[in-house]
Amino acid sequence: MLSTYISDDMFYYLKIASNIAQNHGVRFDGRNITNGFHPLYMVILVSFFKFIPHFSTHAIRITLSFLACIQIITAYFLYKISSLFIKNKFAILIGTFFFVFHPFNFFAGLSGIEAPLATFFLCLSMYWYLGMYSKKNVSRQKLISLGALFGLSFMARTSAIFMIFGILIDYCFHKMLIQKSKLYTVFCDFMYLGITMFSVIAPWFLWSIAACRTIFQDSMNAIKFWSTHITALIPTLSQKQGLPLKKKIIWMIETAYQIFFDFNIVFLLVLFLVPLLFWILHWFKKRNAGIAQISLFYTTSLMTVMLWGFYFCHLGHIQHWYFLSSFLCASLFISISFFIIFEFFKNTFMRYSIKTFAVLILIYAFLLQGNSIIRYGFYPWHKGHLKMAKIINQKVPQNEFVGSFNAGIYSAFSGRTVTNLDGVANHSILPFLKNGGLLQYLEQENIRYIVDYQDFTDFIPNDRKIILWQENTPIMGTIILFKLVSE
Repeated sequence: MLSTYISDDMFYYLKIASNIAQNHGVRFDGRNITNGFHPLYMVILVSFFKFIPHFSTHAIRITLSFLACIQIITAYFLYKISSLFIKNKFAILIGTFFFVFHPFNFFAGLSGIEAPLATFFLCLSMYWYLGMYSKKNVSRQKLISLGALFGLSFMARTSAIFMIFGILIDYCFHKMLIQKSKLYTVFCDFMYLGITMFSVIAPWFLWSIAACRTIFQDSMNAIKFWSTHITALIPTLSQKQGLPLKKKIIWMIETAYQIFFDFNIVFLLVLFLVPLLFWILHWFKKRNAGIAQISLFYTTSLMTVMLWGFYFCHLGHIQHWYFLSSFLCASLFISISFFIIFEFFKNTFMRYSIKTFAVLILIYAFLLQGNSIIRYGFYPWHKGHLKMAKIINQKVPQNEFVGSFNAGIYSAFSGRTVTNLDGVANHSILPFLKNGGLLQYLEQENIRYIVDYQDFTDFIPNDRKIILWQENTPIMGTIILFKLVSE
């Protein structure tokens, strides 16, 4: 499972949570403070470590079991959301089926990171928000509760803010264009939402400012830095950076296409566009038909566009779990699409044929992609990480410090103190990275052993390396462990 599904980032979370629970501070390596994590998930993991005396495989099992339960609960609320506006049982079930059994969503949920928790709170926020309109009960107490859910969604994953914007835009649409409310009323509602949301987030911001002098996470700052300065520090990884704008756009489209393919988006686009066309034709017959369903359709569309747009325009570090909440929106798209189709086709035989065809297509697509994921996995190179962790234990003396840009697995399984070098979970290194002083940082922190992919270590001259071990990995290349010697 480690080499197939679990992300290296999971072990950043587990090591930080373990250190907090053992009163070693909010630190990944026990030495350098960090805010490079999403706080709500960290709080939950720390509570787990209160019952586990130290880091072990039990922590991995408990965490993955928790995330699996979260995904099941999310599927339940997704079903409830669809039930608020969609009366066709099959349309509701096939959308929920898509969410639960899509291989990318199913297996990526086992990566061990915070994305399933963020998706859950976004789903709960949508359920609460849409429930207010279905029951026509938009009270001050309901808005305050919704603001609290928005705050928890943000605390679960910062990028949830883009999805929250989609809900707020839809809220304005309902209040001002449908209910004809005054601007002052909408402003007051937004104040209730905003104040409550900020009250939930404020403790995290205050701690972050006190500890790291910024509200921005180390992980965000590090990713932003590497996406713009990678040419200076790691020349061999600079192929996508420093390109003309036209070529960057081409690269962005190629990356988007690859992720679209991974998410079966080609199938989804057909599934969405055809029903939308049917609805437009149907709308001319019944002017006000399906306004709630179509409002939900565009709400979820906005949420998805905002999330994907942010990451693709960023042109930086993209991980597949960033898009897990897209499955929440995609599932609602599917349910709405089939509702519209069945409204358009009244013939029983046509409905039965559509149901059969849709189920067969989904099963075929899921089996095809599921087989690919099971065969190759998300992280086949992690076998090399795990093997190298054992080599570190053998080659590196116990009191020595090790540095790595991809430090999660090494830290968890080597039995040595491993310091993160890319700044994702190490606040103190960021100024050195920005000033080109990475070697200076290594000397200052007395880090004399480095382990990582060869491309990541090219900034160190060869005459200062004593190679201790090399390990070939699929896709990512050679991992090297070496001792750093003085000039």
